[in-house]
Order: sequence, then C-alpha cells, then structure tokens
Amino acid sequence: MLRLLAFVVSIAGFVSSSHSAGQYPPDSPAPNFFWATMSDADVHARIAAIVPEAVNQALTDEQRIMALRRWLTGFVMLGDQYTSSGIDHNQASLGEMMTIAQDRRAGFLCGAVAVMAQRVYRAFGFEAVTVNFGFPETAATHVTTLAKIRTGNGEIWSVQGAYFNAILRDRNGDLLDFFRFLELLSTGRRDEVVIAKAGDERHLMAYDRRQDIENVSAHFELQPELVERTANFDLYCVTWGMENVLRGIPAYGTSLKQALGTDDPLFLFLFPISTSGEAAAEKIAQAAVAARARLLTRLSPVSRN
Repeated sequence: MLRLLAFVVSIAGFVSSSHSAGQYPPDSPAPNFFWATMSDADVHARIAAIVPEAVNQALTDEQRIMALRRWLTGFVMLGDQYTSSGIDHNQASLGEMMTIAQDRRAGFLCGAVAVMAQRVYRAFGFEAVTVNFGFPETAATHVTTLAKIRTGNGEIWSVQGAYFNAILRDRNGDLLDFFRFLELLSTGRRDEVVIAKAGDERHLMAYDRRQDIENVSAHFELQPELVERTANFDLYCVTWGMENVLRGIPAYGTSLKQALGTDDPLFLFLFPISTSGEAAAEKIAQAAVAARARLLTRLSPVSRN
C-alpha cells in the first residue's frame, strides 16, 4: 500500500512508557522465543497466554477481537518498499511471519498485516476475510481485514484492520456493520460514520535514511520524536492514523477526487480490487461496487434535476 512512504511503522508496545503506558496488552514474548517452528494451534496457545482477553468468554466479541487487534498492531513492525520483508504472506506460515515481526528483521506492508490479522482472528473463532481497496494503477491501495462479530443487534461484518488500529463506529458509538457503512456513504450520510481511534496514536516508525525525514514528517503530520538509532534505521515515535496518513499521500486524494469529487479516505472502501476469495469476501466487494454505483448516480447531473 504505502509504496510512497520510505519508513517502517511499529506500534506503541515498543515505545517508551511515556507514550504507551497502560494503552496495550503485553505485546511480545521474550526476544528468543521462536514462533516459526510452531503449528497454527501452538501459535494460538501462545497468543492466548499473552492476550488472555481473547479467550475470556465472559467478554463480548467486540472486546475479544479488540484485544487481539491492539496486540497485533503493537507486535508487528510495518514497512515500505525499502524495508518490508518481501515474504510471500499468502504462502508463509503464521509462525514464520510472527518470527520476522518479533525479531524486527523487516517490516510488513498492509497486505501482510491484513493476512496476519485474518489468520489470528480465525484462530480465535472469528470468521475473517481480507479485501484490497483502491486504484490498482496507482499507489492508492489499501488491504484490510473484516471480521464477523456478534453484537446486541445480531451479527455484523466489521473493519478490524491492524495496520491503522482504527475501526468504524456510528454516531452512537456502536460498531458499524460494513454493509450499513456502504449504505451511509452511498446516500450522502458520511457524517454518520466515525473513524474510532483505538488507544494511543503515537507509534514507532523505523525511518529509511534514503528519505528526508523532515519532509516526510511535515507531509504526513507525523510529529516525529527520535527514539533510537540502529544500524539499519532511525527509530522515531510518530503520530500514525488512517486519516493523516492516507490524506497525506497525493495519489489517494487525486484518485478519489477524479472518481467522486472528494479526498475523504473512507470513500476508498467503495473501490474493491481483490479479495481473499471466500464467498463472504466476494459479497462484501460486490456490495461496495453497488454502493459506488448508487453514489455516482446520486451525484450525476441528471439525478440532481
């Protein structure tokens, strides 16, 4: 996704307590713990020991998956074209991906993070899919994870991406079903959608020295604070969120304005590119295409007259 960014992001679990105290569950096992030799069942057991909320049946689905998402966001170091792992995340085992993330040998792009989240959620009993949204001819794409969650109003499909650790809610603070979200966008009720932050927005960024950190920081409103210099990266604590990052990449705003006349990054969800292939994922993508068609009809000069 963020091929235009020359840095790697990791979340507040790795940052000093002044930035993250009390914000996240314990984020990683001992540095010498080797996930790669483990089966998916063993990985599940290990995560359950680290994130006990995930197996606490007294909690709601929302609380359980939130604990998993926040832990995974804090565990994974994210990357760009210079610093990503290059691993084929569709072929690698979950244990192999966890080992790379833990050792901080490389970062992960949004596609790899989405697949990791999908596998983790599934391991804990959630139905989960991934969908790639955006404009494939540009860098303006983003892969995220959606999970089926039981709520007081029935089952819903909820955006549960670990890359930005943000979720969609309605104005009452309830999790927003993705199909309802599409309806709101297509009928001009974007103001009823809330991008809910999930804890501390100050995260750890591993900066690739081939880029100008000051220009990058100003462009994305990152507000960097140098934390550590390593052999490969300068590590900064930065502000990392869906809106400031996606709005900061020109390709997103340009593509959306050309298509819909807005640079609001939420409208990216009306442009599915590909899915993880399950029937539920295909249904989500088809609904997004239909919602986009309804919005375009609503915006057309003919419909206004």
